[in-house]
Amino acid sequence: MIIDTMTWEEVGQEILKDYDESDIDYRCSNIVFPNLNKYKRAYGNRTGMHAFKEFTIKGKRSNVFTVIPTVDNKSAMKNGCIMKTVVVFFRYQKGMYMAMFGHNKFVDVISAHLILRHNERFNEKEFEPETFRKNAIDFVIKNNVLSPIKVELNNPKYGENATFCRIEDGIVLGNLVGPSVALHKTFISDKMLFENQQEMSDILEEERAAAAQEDLDDNARYGSIYRSLRDFYQGKI
Repeated sequence: MIIDTMTWEEVGQEILKDYDESDIDYRCSNIVFPNLNKYKRAYGNRTGMHAFKEFTIKGKRSNVFTVIPTVDNKSAMKNGCIMKTVVVFFRYQKGMYMAMFGHNKFVDVISAHLILRHNERFNEKEFEPETFRKNAIDFVIKNNVLSPIKVELNNPKYGENATFCRIEDGIVLGNLVGPSVALHKTFISDKMLFENQQEMSDILEEERAAAAQEDLDDNARYGSIYRSLRDFYQGKI
């Protein structure tokens, strides 16, 4: 459970410990793989990508993990290349946040303010606090590759350990708040970038594309495992 007296690093470790102790990966496999067709598509598709309705798993430490299954296209679906993004919604020191993390055990915390700015500057629509969860899930579906990030130490404008992160829709600014935790605070669209920011954005876009391709390669390898599990559950083997 996350409490206000924790540091950001302790918040990140609390989430990671609950994830490991609750064996979320195994439980996802037993829920998603045999029953994916039960999760009707809730978000349509974007450039061929299909996002399915999310589901929740409660951890042993009382944190609630929201699992978002996606596939890149129909071919990926057929071949079992299923991706999942796991996030945790929580309140901390009167703020609303969402944490997401990958296999590298690095925690990305996204503030409600970032989602507000993303809606204003990219979606061009207002953000309602009561819809934070839905808006945040929509954000994750479109921008599920947050890393890599660049850190500028002691940046006078953005603060100590400032981070500059390229996503699908633009740029996310924040701070490194612990060795394994980044707090992403706000969003700016591409047209708002200064010249030096655009140069860094171009570098990060190349790195982000490489990271995304690596994820696709991993999912392709993982797909063969899924197909074996699917055939097992369907009685084919």
